[in-house]
Amino acid sequence: MVMKIFQANKLTVRLEQILKEVSDGHIALIEGPGNHQAVLLDFTDFQILIAFVHSFNPSPRFSVGSDAVDSTQVSYNHAISAYLAGEIDLAETSNQLNLSWIDLLQRFSHLGIPLQEDSFDLDDSIEELRAIRYRNFRNWV
Repeated sequence: MVMKIFQANKLTVRLEQILKEVSDGHIALIEGPGNHQAVLLDFTDFQILIAFVHSFNPSPRFSVGSDAVDSTQVSYNHAISAYLAGEIDLAETSNQLNLSWIDLLQRFSHLGIPLQEDSFDLDDSIEELRAIRYRNFRNWV
């Protein structure tokens, strides 16, 4: 995971670049005069981290005040808790989260989420890469 540091007084000029960096999986650290003021990260990464914490302490409820976001977070909480408990594999977790397993694997890796030993299936990997290549080819044509 790469952390990029941005000066608070230059945010308006560099907002587009910052958002691009964050959507690419980087964390943006916003610095003010003499101290750190904020951290920005991709919203899906944020939901994964909240779900990871929730799997260890399910009593606090996190809410952003939006029913749609909150219901999505509940789905993330259930899927990631089930994955960490060994009840489902990475492919099923990614399916429940509507992410490709490669994307989820990459996110878990850069966020430090532990991977199950049996998370990799060579046949599934090859099939997923073929599907990605086919989608990319269709979008290119």
